[in-house]
Amino acid sequence: MEKEVSNTLRKTNKLLVDIFRAQIGQYDLTYRLFHILIMIKDNPDITQKQLAERLKLTQGAISGSIKALLSKDYLKQVPLAEDNRYNRLVLTPKIKVIINENKNLLDYRYNQMFEGFTLEELEVFDSYLQRLNKNLEKVDFNFVGGENS
Repeated sequence: MEKEVSNTLRKTNKLLVDIFRAQIGQYDLTYRLFHILIMIKDNPDITQKQLAERLKLTQGAISGSIKALLSKDYLKQVPLAEDNRYNRLVLTPKIKVIINENKNLLDYRYNQMFEGFTLEELEVFDSYLQRLNKNLEKVDFNFVGGENS
Protein backbone atom coordinates (compact mmCIF):
# COMPACT_ATOMS: atom_id res chain seq x y z
CA MET A 1 0.00 0.00 0.00
CA GLU A 2 2.91 2.37 0.74
CA LYS A 3 4.02 2.20 -2.92
CA GLU A 4 0.48 3.03 -4.10
CA VAL A 5 0.30 6.07 -1.80
CA SER A 6 3.77 7.17 -2.97
CA ASN A 7 2.69 6.88 -6.60
CA THR A 8 -0.46 8.90 -5.86
CA LEU A 9 1.63 11.60 -4.17
CA ARG A 10 3.99 11.65 -7.16
CA LYS A 11 1.03 12.08 -9.52
CA THR A 12 -0.43 14.83 -7.30
CA ASN A 13 2.90 16.64 -7.29
CA LYS A 14 3.19 16.40 -11.07
CA LEU A 15 -0.32 17.78 -11.54
CA LEU A 16 0.40 20.67 -9.14
CA VAL A 17 3.68 21.47 -10.88
CA ASP A 18 1.96 21.41 -14.28
CA ILE A 19 -0.84 23.73 -13.08
CA PHE A 20 1.53 26.24 -11.51
CA ARG A 21 4.02 26.04 -14.40
CA ALA A 22 1.21 26.78 -16.88
CA GLN A 23 0.28 29.87 -14.91
CA ILE A 24 3.61 31.37 -13.80
CA GLY A 25 6.15 29.54 -15.96
CA GLN A 26 5.92 32.22 -18.62
CA TYR A 27 7.63 34.54 -16.12
CA ASP A 28 10.48 32.06 -15.58
CA LEU A 29 9.20 31.42 -12.06
CA THR A 30 8.79 28.24 -10.11
CA TYR A 31 6.11 27.86 -7.48
CA ARG A 32 8.76 28.23 -4.76
CA LEU A 33 10.06 31.50 -6.22
CA PHE A 34 6.54 32.84 -6.63
CA HIS A 35 5.69 31.88 -3.06
CA ILE A 36 8.82 33.67 -1.80
CA LEU A 37 7.77 36.79 -3.68
CA ILE A 38 4.29 36.67 -2.16
CA MET A 39 5.78 36.25 1.32
CA ILE A 40 7.98 39.29 0.75
CA LYS A 41 5.00 41.26 -0.54
CA ASP A 42 2.92 40.33 2.51
CA ASN A 43 5.84 40.78 4.96
CA PRO A 44 8.05 43.61 3.63
CA ASP A 45 10.45 43.45 6.59
CA ILE A 46 11.01 39.68 6.46
CA THR A 47 14.62 38.51 6.54
CA GLN A 48 16.14 35.69 4.52
CA LYS A 49 16.51 33.72 7.74
CA GLN A 50 12.80 34.15 8.52
CA LEU A 51 11.91 33.11 4.96
CA ALA A 52 13.96 29.95 5.38
CA GLU A 53 12.26 29.14 8.69
CA ARG A 54 8.74 29.74 7.39
CA LEU A 55 9.30 27.73 4.21
CA LYS A 56 11.25 25.03 6.07
CA LEU A 57 14.23 25.45 3.76
CA THR A 58 17.92 25.92 4.43
CA GLN A 59 19.35 29.41 4.40
CA GLY A 60 21.48 28.30 1.45
CA ALA A 61 18.37 27.34 -0.54
CA ILE A 62 16.76 30.70 0.23
CA SER A 63 19.96 32.51 -0.68
CA GLY A 64 20.02 30.75 -4.06
CA SER A 65 16.37 31.60 -4.65
CA ILE A 66 16.97 35.25 -3.75
CA LYS A 67 19.93 35.40 -6.15
CA ALA A 68 17.71 33.98 -8.91
CA LEU A 69 15.01 36.58 -8.20
CA LEU A 70 17.57 39.39 -8.16
CA SER A 71 18.97 38.23 -11.52
CA LYS A 72 15.46 38.24 -13.03
CA ASP A 73 14.98 41.82 -11.81
CA TYR A 74 12.05 40.75 -9.61
CA LEU A 75 13.76 41.85 -6.40
CA LYS A 76 16.24 44.48 -5.39
CA GLN A 77 18.22 44.87 -2.20
CA VAL A 78 17.96 48.16 -0.35
CA PRO A 79 20.32 48.86 2.55
CA LEU A 80 18.58 49.28 5.90
CA ALA A 81 18.68 52.87 7.13
CA GLU A 82 19.65 51.79 10.63
CA ASP A 83 22.46 49.45 9.51
CA ASN A 84 23.92 49.62 6.00
CA ARG A 85 25.50 46.17 6.43
CA TYR A 86 22.08 44.57 6.00
CA ASN A 87 19.69 44.77 3.08
CA ARG A 88 15.94 44.73 2.85
CA LEU A 89 14.36 42.78 -0.01
CA VAL A 90 12.06 44.96 -2.11
CA LEU A 91 9.80 43.87 -4.96
CA THR A 92 10.36 45.64 -8.26
CA PRO A 93 7.40 47.25 -10.05
CA LYS A 94 7.72 44.57 -12.75
CA ILE A 95 7.00 41.72 -10.32
CA LYS A 96 4.29 43.59 -8.45
CA VAL A 97 2.21 43.54 -11.65
CA ILE A 98 2.87 39.82 -12.15
CA ILE A 99 1.90 39.02 -8.55
CA ASN A 100 -1.29 41.07 -8.76
CA GLU A 101 -2.27 39.35 -12.00
CA ASN A 102 -1.64 35.85 -10.67
CA LYS A 103 -2.20 35.70 -6.91
CA ASN A 104 -6.00 35.62 -7.11
CA LEU A 105 -5.87 32.96 -9.80
CA LEU A 106 -3.57 30.82 -7.65
CA ASP A 107 -5.94 31.22 -4.70
CA TYR A 108 -8.76 30.10 -7.00
CA ARG A 109 -6.68 27.04 -8.00
CA TYR A 110 -6.27 26.15 -4.30
CA ASN A 111 -10.04 26.36 -3.88
CA GLN A 112 -10.54 24.14 -6.91
CA MET A 113 -7.98 21.66 -5.64
CA PHE A 114 -9.77 21.16 -2.32
CA GLU A 115 -13.33 21.44 -3.58
CA GLY A 116 -15.68 19.23 -1.58
CA PHE A 117 -13.36 18.94 1.43
CA THR A 118 -14.66 20.09 4.78
CA LEU A 119 -12.48 22.13 7.11
CA GLU A 120 -12.19 19.10 9.38
CA GLU A 121 -11.08 16.89 6.47
CA LEU A 122 -8.46 19.45 5.45
CA GLU A 123 -7.14 19.59 9.02
CA VAL A 124 -6.85 15.78 9.19
CA PHE A 125 -5.27 15.64 5.73
CA ASP A 126 -2.77 18.33 6.73
CA SER A 127 -1.87 16.42 9.90
CA TYR A 128 -1.22 13.28 7.82
CA LEU A 129 1.00 15.20 5.42
CA GLN A 130 2.90 16.81 8.29
CA ARG A 131 3.50 13.38 9.81
CA LEU A 132 4.63 12.05 6.43
CA ASN A 133 7.05 14.96 6.06
CA LYS A 134 8.50 14.33 9.53
CA ASN A 135 9.09 10.70 8.54
CA LEU A 136 10.76 11.79 5.31
CA GLU A 137 13.01 14.22 7.19
CA LYS A 138 14.37 11.22 9.13
CA VAL A 139 15.19 9.16 6.04
CA ASP A 140 18.72 7.78 6.14
CA PHE A 141 20.16 8.42 2.67
CA ASN A 142 23.20 6.29 3.46
CA PHE A 143 21.12 3.15 4.06
CA VAL A 144 21.66 0.55 1.34
CA GLY A 145 19.87 -2.80 1.28
CA GLY A 146 17.78 -4.39 3.94
CA GLU A 147 14.84 -6.74 4.12
CA ASN A 148 12.75 -4.87 1.55
CA SER A 149 15.49 -4.15 -1.00
